[in-house]
Amino acid sequence: PITVIMEYFEQTGAATARLRWQLLQPDGGNNNSGAVIVDDSDLNFTRGGLQRGWVTEYEGFNNNLTWTQNNDWARPQYNWGRWYPKLQSGRYEIFVYIPDRFSTTSNAIYWISHQGGFSKRVVNQNNYSNQWVSLGVYTFRGNSKDYLSLADVTGETYLSRLVVWDAAKWEPR
Repeated sequence: PITVIMEYFEQTGAATARLRWQLLQPDGGNNNSGAVIVDDSDLNFTRGGLQRGWVTEYEGFNNNLTWTQNNDWARPQYNWGRWYPKLQSGRYEIFVYIPDRFSTTSNAIYWISHQGGFSKRVVNQNNYSNQWVSLGVYTFRGNSKDYLSLADVTGETYLSRLVVWDAAKWEPR
């Protein structure tokens, strides 16, 4: 099946619309290992904050990634993104895909919501290039309370780094 994705951005009276087509894999973007993948262009990814701060690039996992400049602290309208997997209850190792560009922060703070509560994992995105990075193994409930979250709040000097959102993957363990 083919998905049509419409993106609309508005800034100070000017607007831009982008339309693209995406061929979905027959297994819904998952693979034969039972892994569940949520990409930043999927319906199970949501984002918030200032729309003018978000930039989409046609590279990375599945030829799509989203990035923004960092905030030093949680200023009003800071940017955040959240991946919501559709999981069966059980143990999964969670990974994030870090592309080779737009990932210069050394302090990307990921929050994992799982059966045991919340876990924080810090990733130096600048250390990776086009690879999956493990955030650990957790037990998930199999409902809408299971998610992964990342904000542009890094504690680094204001607007000095780039924070990237791309794909996240849950592999059964």
